[in-house]
Amino acid sequence: MRVLGSKSIKQFCFDDLADLVLPWSTLLDKRNEEVEMPSDPRFQIAKYMETFVKRVAQAEGIDGHLRPLISEPAINLHGEEAIYAYPLGSWVYHQKLRQLRLLLQLGFELSIYSPEELPGLYWYLSHICATHLSHLDRIRSCVEAEYQRGTVDTAQENKIERKRAFDRTFKILQRHSTELGAIDAFALALNALFILILRYDLLPSTYLSSSKRYSSESLRYELRMKPFFSVSLPEPLPFEFFEKEATLSESSDELVLDRALAAVAEARKALEQCLADGPFLDSGISGTKGEQDKEGTVPLASLKEDWIKDVKDSLRACIATSIAIGTFKKAYTAKPASLSTRRKGKSDDIQPARSPSRRLNLSVEVPQIGSKDRWHDWWIVPKISEILPIRGN
Repeated sequence: MRVLGSKSIKQFCFDDLADLVLPWSTLLDKRNEEVEMPSDPRFQIAKYMETFVKRVAQAEGIDGHLRPLISEPAINLHGEEAIYAYPLGSWVYHQKLRQLRLLLQLGFELSIYSPEELPGLYWYLSHICATHLSHLDRIRSCVEAEYQRGTVDTAQENKIERKRAFDRTFKILQRHSTELGAIDAFALALNALFILILRYDLLPSTYLSSSKRYSSESLRYELRMKPFFSVSLPEPLPFEFFEKEATLSESSDELVLDRALAAVAEARKALEQCLADGPFLDSGISGTKGEQDKEGTVPLASLKEDWIKDVKDSLRACIATSIAIGTFKKAYTAKPASLSTRRKGKSDDIQPARSPSRRLNLSVEVPQIGSKDRWHDWWIVPKISEILPIRGN
């Protein structure tokens, strides 16, 4: 089986491993497969790497078997207890977090979530991105430690190529971090905006699911998150923690509004950086030691065009979110002070009273897939408009 008709699955995995966690690594040297003597460590390395491709779930165990074969030392990260890099396990966890994020985003694209669920699910998307960013920081620290460790031992003729391989990995890690930072901030902005919309009863009843569908919010959460509960890492979140963080129950309206403004500004900046970086690295150098794969390539022009369109649509959605937040802020700052939502830390004070007197002169529309106001399938940006009062004669 080949990926996109050009690479075997094994080579595809090895190239991605070289880009992310194992630049210029003995583990990915193709010459290991030519060794026929079982007592040679390279023979064992080739055997374990072949096993890894077939059984990625055993990645951390295979890391443990490979460690003595390459004499991997423990490293200290941020002054903590010495740990090992677990490159294969780190790569698998990176892919797992990526798939979890895409599953969540697919739910927005397919309109699976009801509008009142959007604050919680955008917060959970942000949580997954934050977890992923933390993991990338760990990978970056381990790669940096490996680079520093091998700088002295590497032969002079290989130092330039080795540096290029590590530079490529650092660039890829930075690009992943920029993309995740944009998604994280954008999700937080929409989380805060929808919280304010729900607090002020601005969501029309036509968008709300019947309260009879669920006996409690905890049951709704359990059913929605059921597919993720079987995943041990990242750890499933208790409903109480999720509810507190996703609703910002201990934050005033002013703080939530400030959070939305700061997050959307950060998201726009990160998306602009993504667009400036482009879809591909300028360098075509592979970090894998040994002969490089020179088989046919996928037409890149169409991929680049689709990627640019996707990022630009996200940027348009981000700008629309900024406008929506600005419209809400204008109406909020113009309302009487008596309508402010106060937070005293008690459960009865967490949700504002739902009464017509608290409503702002705003209307909210949630654009559906395919409508002109739905700038991007993953980003459901509410259209907020000011309602002009009707004056009598």
